[in-house]
Amino acid sequence: MARPVAWKISARGRSPRPASQKSVSALFSLRGITAWVMPCIIMLVAANLLPGMLTFSAYRPPVILISIDDLRADHVGCYGYERNTTPHIDQFAKEGIRFKNCYVPEPWTLTSHMSMLTSLYPLTHGVTMAKALPPAIVTLAEVLNNEGYYAMGFMSGGPWTSPYYGFKQGFDAYVSMEPEKGAEYQNAVVKKRLEQHRGKPLFIFIHYFDVHSDSEMLPYDAPPPFNNLFSGWYKGGFTGGRGS
Repeated sequence: MARPVAWKISARGRSPRPASQKSVSALFSLRGITAWVMPCIIMLVAANLLPGMLTFSAYRPPVILISIDDLRADHVGCYGYERNTTPHIDQFAKEGIRFKNCYVPEPWTLTSHMSMLTSLYPLTHGVTMAKALPPAIVTLAEVLNNEGYYAMGFMSGGPWTSPYYGFKQGFDAYVSMEPEKGAEYQNAVVKKRLEQHRGKPLFIFIHYFDVHSDSEMLPYDAPPPFNNLFSGWYKGGFTGGRGS
């Protein structure tokens, strides 16, 4: 299993710095938002997110972290899937950096996302369904905030990315949305906030939930024309969400 990325804590105390200054420049188009997503989570520094809306400060390029809940690598074109499910990801994978292996510490939104934001294993950060992140633990948002970034989070993961668990820690703005509103609504909210904070060094964390199947409905409850591209012919029931 891959070891989480380490951060250095400066002598000033609570002003952590990334251990590596190397950046990853990437791009993925999801109905209006540009960034590249590695199934199911990736951190990237983007050079071209909505041209004109993000600008570079000295040594402080915009940092975008995007996660797509339940996105399977074996159904992504650049990872070998034969159907044309992810044309925008595939195109940018040719231009950016694609990792062959990406491991999460647990197959669950809550604990894995908290590991991603703290560089700690679940047993160390201690977050569970009944326990939030201890305030003393430093988050990625705090790392970048202390370096002059304005941090914004846009979550549609329901309760599992809720501020209750400590996900808001270090963010200047943290917006939780109902998963049912979908990516188009979420992207509109992101664009509006980008306009409001144009010119600032930005850290943006966006979590999409659209790919995640509802336990009571046939996957996936996608809007037209996507709902009929691959499985529109199927009219039967669906019980796979409950393991039956």
